[in-house]
Amino acid sequence: MTLDTTYLRGSVVGVFSILRHATSLESTVFHFIATSHRSRRSSDLHHVITSTFPYLTFHLYHFDSNLVRDKISYFVRHALDQPLNYACIYLGDLLPSGVCHIIYFDFDLIVGDNIARLWRIDLGWRVLGALKY
Repeated sequence: MTLDTTYLRGSVVGVFSILRHATSLESTVFHFIATSHRSRRSSDLHHVITSTFPYLTFHLYHFDSNLVRDKISYFVRHALDQPLNYACIYLGDLLPSGVCHIIYFDFDLIVGDNIARLWRIDLGWRVLGALKY
């Protein structure tokens, strides 16, 4: 899940909705991607997460927004022209090699049921799955 100070409220609600329906909090690990890892904002984000969810196991990764800055079209509406919107494309480079299975959630997603069924889906040889709605 991406994490940005601009959309922090939505991210907190999204995390809460996932945890609210989780059957095993001990095995739920969040990997947050933020553009402000090396600044004061990174410690602010870390503090907000730990104070809001003191029991949450999470990791915070830095996304270098320069990777996509020149690749975003000027014709894209402003809400989509933020570099962090494209961080999911770089998950293979951002996450440690030991992370071999993830469920990616946008920061504004609200989960209404336990995601364990989604986690157990066998994708076989496929590297990506998506929900149909």
